[in-house]
Amino acid sequence: MNKQLSKNGQDSCIPLVREIAERHASRQGPLLPILHSVQDELGYIPNVAVPVIAEVLNLSRAEIHGVITFYHFFRDRIKLILLTFYGIIKLKWHFSF
Repeated sequence: MNKQLSKNGQDSCIPLVREIAERHASRQGPLLPILHSVQDELGYIPNVAVPVIAEVLNLSRAEIHGVITFYHFFRDRIKLILLTFYGIIKLKWHFSF
């Protein structure tokens, strides 16, 4: 998983999302492969990815969002959870479904 997010927001992942979308755009039924690739790279599908994908595929944002929320395996948010175990602090990525 390649983290492309800045501390100030998600905007730094836009070029990566665009590159992924353009790479798959010529395929038949490109949306699912694009969403899988974005999630594989970033760990989830950030909100800023939706308009980029919609633009590349000439679809509405609602269509992209509908697919993301319909399929349970796509994550649109990520949380960092602090765990303590035997006095040792551990950080763990928690993906919301």
